[in-house]
Amino acid sequence: MNMQWAEWKGRALRLLGSYEERAPLALNASLALNLLYALFKMIAGIWVHSFWMIGLGGYYGMLAVMRFLLMRQLRREAPAAARRAYRRTAWLLLALTLVMAGIIGQTFVTGGTYDYPGMLIYAFAAYAFWKIVSAVAALIRKRNDENRVLAAARCVTFAQALMSILALQVALINRFGGEDGPGFARLMNGAVGAVICLLVVLMAVLMLVRSAKEKR
Repeated sequence: MNMQWAEWKGRALRLLGSYEERAPLALNASLALNLLYALFKMIAGIWVHSFWMIGLGGYYGMLAVMRFLLMRQLRREAPAAARRAYRRTAWLLLALTLVMAGIIGQTFVTGGTYDYPGMLIYAFAAYAFWKIVSAVAALIRKRNDENRVLAAARCVTFAQALMSILALQVALINRFGGEDGPGFARLMNGAVGAVICLLVVLMAVLMLVRSAKEKR
């Protein structure tokens, strides 16, 4: 029993002290959450005939695919394969912007919104801000990380965090911006959505450029 406890304690300390040890667990957890959320949104969208929710299901489904491919790559050691996974993630992020543009278009044209009941909107706001701050901090802190698979995973997390900020804005305008009218909501959501898409495209292009330099 003492040996088992010491083994578990040592593993816990390694997880707390090493990002490389925590990263596979975080990637697996994110994959599971993305799959569940994608299925929920898809089923709910089909049930209520909402293209807005179906689009969100496709968005989280693509995130799950990217994380699944990266999770498989973590088990391998070949640097060339890791660079290919990094480059593939960049191309998938570019494809993801098309899905994001569709969701933003739904928001702009049809006025699709999020609605969080009661105090839940404040919890979501705290979550969205924590997610974007932690994603940006990880990108900056680990910018020189040579592990291309983990670098790609951080880029995927950043793209998801950006979408969380857009979702928060849509929900806040829906809750508190009713006096400004639907025109204001469409303008703000369209503008912020365009900036988010451009940021993801820029990040994907920089990933492709970096991958090409490393290949040479």
